[in-house]
Amino acid sequence: MTSLTKPIHRKTRLAYAVLYAGKPRPIIVSLEPGDIITFREAGRRHVWTMPIDRVFRRAVRETTHTTLPTKRRPKNTV
Repeated sequence: MTSLTKPIHRKTRLAYAVLYAGKPRPIIVSLEPGDIITFREAGRRHVWTMPIDRVFRRAVRETTHTTLPTKRRPKNTV
């Protein structure tokens, strides 16, 4: 595996209406040295940055939360 020494920028295939109602825009995702992930809408300058471990932890929580089976109640024995 290659270490990340320069930022890598990629644009999503689909457009998403994440921030503003109206025209959806593609999202630009950047992986940056120092284990940072950055998001921004295409054509806009505002940037959101998070450490990649927080993004990974959030993805694991989202996945496990949606796939956890519901607890069964014990059957009443009378």
